[in-house]
Amino acid sequence: MKKTKQFITMFLAAILVMGLAAVPVSAAKLKGEVFNLINEETGYQIVVPGFIEQATYEIYDEDGEAYEYDVIVVEKPKKSANGTYQLFEVITDDKQAYTLESHPEGFNAGILETYQTKFSDGSAIFSPSYFNKEGLDVLEDDIFFFGFYVFDKNNEVVFDVYDLNFVFETPAEAVKEKAANPTSSKVVINGEQVAFDAYSIEGNNYFKLRDLAAAINGSQKQFEVTWDSENNAIELLSGKAYTKVGNELATTKNPTAKKAAPTKSKIYLDGAELELVAYKIDGNNYFKLRDIASALDFGVDWDAKLRTIAIDTSIGYTEEQK
Repeated sequence: MKKTKQFITMFLAAILVMGLAAVPVSAAKLKGEVFNLINEETGYQIVVPGFIEQATYEIYDEDGEAYEYDVIVVEKPKKSANGTYQLFEVITDDKQAYTLESHPEGFNAGILETYQTKFSDGSAIFSPSYFNKEGLDVLEDDIFFFGFYVFDKNNEVVFDVYDLNFVFETPAEAVKEKAANPTSSKVVINGEQVAFDAYSIEGNNYFKLRDLAAAINGSQKQFEVTWDSENNAIELLSGKAYTKVGNELATTKNPTAKKAAPTKSKIYLDGAELELVAYKIDGNNYFKLRDIASALDFGVDWDAKLRTIAIDTSIGYTEEQK
């Protein structure tokens, strides 16, 4: 994935302008949040069914490098009666608008297809055939890049938009979200205190993989974090030095309680798939500390009196005493 996309998407706010108070320029066929594209003067809007929020997501490329993208988070739609997924609708009062063409892609899935549809009464519904066959699970924990061209009857471009980024999430009512509270406990690694953005969920502590990898790098239990493009999964390599990407161990000044949704991110250790408990919080995956400690065989202890989590990479993992 080219790094230039990271900078292009900084202009998302200029590309997509909330149109809550605006009247759609054409009668929309889908129900959803309406956004002006570029600005109100262009005469083009997009209708986004199941809109949840605008957010910043972190995602890894095939080399394990992390990127942050501004995205539009929407509920994963259900198949319509005719078997299609109606994702978005472009509406316009531009009389020249005749055909909409797009080359949708996923961050890790690449270009999915070339999609074309004609405008009808100023409306073009985006329902690509790729998803009709594969389903939206192909974009699980991925970012969907959507941009398009509008052509007139002479096949001349009359309007275009780039780098509209979407993330599909299972509707909240179908997900058993749990309360995630910032971990108030101290974290000590090999005798030295380290600050983390970590969360407690149902009495267990959850950390980001790259934070842990950076914190124990150089020790006997160091591990590398990469992206396995063949399996579309995170790959951990035990004993390998960790390669920093630049935002490890960043902390929030005044962390607050969050909602945590279960995530199905695939993760492998030295080629073998792991079964780990993980949750997505603000677009980042957090893994249960004791699961990671068990997999990589480093010591974890809890000092209730001092309210301290102690990580010791010089010893192996032992199960928590009940």
